[in-house]
Amino acid sequence: MLVTEDLERFPHRDENGVEIRHRRDYDQVLKELRAIKGPTAVVYDQQCAAEKRRERKRGIQETPSQRVYINPAVCEGCGDCAAKSNCLSVAPLETEYGRKTQIHQSSCNLDYSCIEGDCPAFMTIDLGEGTKPVRRAAAAPLGEDEVPEPSRQLPDDATFRALLVGIGGTGVVTVDAILVTAALLEGRYAIHLDQTGLAQKGGAVVSNLLLSREPISRANKLGNGEADLALSFDLLATIAPDNLKRFSKESTAVVANTAGISPAAVITDSAARMPPLDELRKRLALFTDADRSYFGDAEAATERLLGNSVTGNVFLVGAAYQQGLLPLQAPFIEQALRANGVAVEDNIQAFRYGRLSVADPERFGRAAGFADPEAPTAAAAVDAARERLERWAPKSGPELDRLLANAPRGGSLDRLLPGRVADLLLYQGTAIAERYLGFVAEIGQAEEARLPGHFAVREEAARYGFKLLAVKDEYEVARLWLQDPIWDQIANDYDGPINRHILLHPPTLRRMGWKRKIRFGAWSRPMFRLLYAARRLRGTALDIFGATRHRRLERALFDWYREFLYRAIDRLDAESAPLVVEAAKLPDSIRGYEGVKERTIATAKTRAKQLLDELDEQSLGSRVA
Repeated sequence: MLVTEDLERFPHRDENGVEIRHRRDYDQVLKELRAIKGPTAVVYDQQCAAEKRRERKRGIQETPSQRVYINPAVCEGCGDCAAKSNCLSVAPLETEYGRKTQIHQSSCNLDYSCIEGDCPAFMTIDLGEGTKPVRRAAAAPLGEDEVPEPSRQLPDDATFRALLVGIGGTGVVTVDAILVTAALLEGRYAIHLDQTGLAQKGGAVVSNLLLSREPISRANKLGNGEADLALSFDLLATIAPDNLKRFSKESTAVVANTAGISPAAVITDSAARMPPLDELRKRLALFTDADRSYFGDAEAATERLLGNSVTGNVFLVGAAYQQGLLPLQAPFIEQALRANGVAVEDNIQAFRYGRLSVADPERFGRAAGFADPEAPTAAAAVDAARERLERWAPKSGPELDRLLANAPRGGSLDRLLPGRVADLLLYQGTAIAERYLGFVAEIGQAEEARLPGHFAVREEAARYGFKLLAVKDEYEVARLWLQDPIWDQIANDYDGPINRHILLHPPTLRRMGWKRKIRFGAWSRPMFRLLYAARRLRGTALDIFGATRHRRLERALFDWYREFLYRAIDRLDAESAPLVVEAAKLPDSIRGYEGVKERTIATAKTRAKQLLDELDEQSLGSRVA
C-alpha cells in the first residue's frame, strides 16, 4: 500500500494491486494491515517537511500562501492537533485560562497536518499577491564597530573544540557550517561532524567542531571532557548523558538559549510540563564551568529586536564571541553569514546584538524593550472585564459591579473572578454568574472551616468551576470567534490583502456523516452572530444542540465536580492539603471536543476515585497514628 500527501501525483492509482491512500489515513492503514496475516508493506510518499522549508527559504520551492493560526480562546489545549501532525511548531501557550496551543509561525513548515486536529479553534490565512508579514522590529540596526572587541579566553595556538547541541529544523548544522566557513576564511583549519541520524524536526542534533592554526590529525568527534564550549541551542537536548560526558567542569563554558522548546510528550500530553529552567541549569552546572557561562532567551531577543525568532542561534554565536569563547574574528563570521546568502542582514544584526547582550546588557535591554513583567492586579482584572462588557454587552456593566461587590475575597480571587464573571454574563447572563460565585463562596467557607487561612482549594475551584460551567458548545464557540480579538489582530499582522477562514466540523453535520472540516470565511460572521443570539435557547426544549450525548455529559460535569470536591474537602487538613488541591485541579485534565473530551472525562473520573481513596487512606493512617 502507498500513502501519499498528493493523490493527484498518482492518476493511475489502485492498479497492479497497489492501493493508494491519502496520508491522513495513515493510522487507519496501519490498523488494516495489522489485521492481515502474512507480510505487508507501506510506502510513505512525502518530502521531508523540514527539507521543504529549507528549499523554500532558498527559493528552490515556491512558498505556499496559506498560514495557520489557533484561536486560544476556543482552544482546549488537548494536544490532538500535535498528535495528528507530530509537529513541534504546534507549541504550548500558557494563558490566564490555562494551557492552550499556538502555531509557532517562525518555525512552521507549512505542512498543514495540524488542522486535522478535532477542534474548532483553527483559522487559515490566505495571503494575497505581494502580502508580507508586518515586521515589528524594536531596534535600529547596529553598526559594525558599535560593540567593542572582547578579550580572548582561549590561547590562539591551541586546538579549539566545541559541541553545538539543538534540535532538528532550527539551523544547528547551518551554524556549524558558518563557523567552519569563517575559520577557513581566516586561514584556520577546521574539521567537524554533524550527528543528525534520522532526527526529524525536533529530534536532537549535535555538531562537533574543531578549529586550529595547524592541521588537525585526529578524529572529528569530541571525546569525554574535551569540549571548550557547549553552544546550547536547546537546554533539554544539551543535558542528554552522551553530551554531558563530553563536558568538563574545569574547561567547558556554556552559552545557552533559555527559551523552552517543548518536546513532543509535552505538546501532546496536557498534563506534562517542561522541567523548570533552574533545574536544567543546575544539572548543566554539575558538568561545566558555571562562572564562564552565559544564559539568555535568544528567541525572545530576536523576536523583539528583529521581528522574528529564526536568527536566535546566530544571536547565541554573537554572545559566545563576545564572551571570548570563539577563536575567530568578527569580520570573518559576518563574511560567512553573507556567503550563506539567507536572511543576511537579519543574521548579521542577530550576531551583533548577541555581542551587545554581553558587552552592554543595559543598552541591550533598552533596545529589546525588556522589562520585568508586572504581576496582574485585581484592579487591572476588573478594568479588563468592564472593557469587555462595554464592547459586547454595555447593559451588563452595572450587573458586573453588583456581582463583584458581593463576591468572595481572599488569596488571588480578586484577580481570578472579574474576567470569569464577565465571561459568564456574556455566556448566558446573570443566573449562571450567580451560580458560579455561589459555588466559589461555598467552597471557600468549607475550606476556611477545615483549614483556616488556606486559599488554594477555592482558587482552583474558581478556575475550574468556571471551565465546567462555560461549556464550549456551538453557541459559545460562535461567541468566542466573534468576540476574541484574534480575527482583527491577524489582519494587522500582514501588509496586504488576506482572506481569513475558520475551520469547523459542526457536530450536527458530523453525526450526519460529514467527514471533513468546512471553511467559513468573513461571510459567516452574521451566521455566528445569529447563533450567539440563540444562546438563550441553551438548556431549553428548543435547544437543538443540547440533546446530544456529548452535551449532556458536559453539562453534568459541574454538579459532578461540586459533589466530588465537597467529599475531598471533608478530608482537608494540613497533611492532606496537597491531595485536596490536586482534586480541585482535576478538571484541568478534561480537555478537547467531542470524542477527545469524552476520553479525558473518563480518565478524570478514574483519577477522582483514586484521589478519594488516597485521602481515605491518609485520613485512616492519621487516626491510627
